[in-house]
Amino acid sequence: MSEEMIKIIFDFIKEISWPLVVFIIFCQLKSEIKALINRIKNISAGGVTVNISDQQQEITQDKERNKKLAKEIAKYKNIQNKLLELQERTSKDKNIYELLYHFEKTYRLIFGSQLNILTFIFRSSSQKISKALTEAIYRRTIFVGTYPFDLFIGFLLNSQLIKYNDDDTYFLTQLGFLFLEFITINNLPLNKPF
Repeated sequence: MSEEMIKIIFDFIKEISWPLVVFIIFCQLKSEIKALINRIKNISAGGVTVNISDQQQEITQDKERNKKLAKEIAKYKNIQNKLLELQERTSKDKNIYELLYHFEKTYRLIFGSQLNILTFIFRSSSQKISKALTEAIYRRTIFVGTYPFDLFIGFLLNSQLIKYNDDDTYFLTQLGFLFLEFITINNLPLNKPF
């Protein structure tokens, strides 16, 4: 190596040595420097003074306010979720009460012969009854001369307990099955008059 090259390397090391030493010291004393900076209350430059402690205090207060707001928001979201659950339960309960009211009213108004039709459909293997057999059950009632068949069977259709098929048969609806279950659970008699 030439003398000139050695001199260039030596000058380069001399030039970068002090910033390198400062950097190493800074890295070694990083936590102490940070603590020292946190203790600085005021900075003055060119006749302008900035009070850092007030700003730090405001930042700390803002963080505390944000934490409180976040807790409040979480609390209100929790309340909102509970209200939504209550609404859903109330809606379901309302539907159940309406259904039970419908069944109670239907049971009070239904004739024994109409109940016979429902139980016959329920017990039959095909889960349906022919229109002719329904008319035969109707003809065995005391209503034959005064209460038309259309009104007799119409009560079951309008109550949505049965539906009419195109093949001249009637079948139980889901509501019809539930109605019979309602009667069974509540120990209501199936042998009503007429």
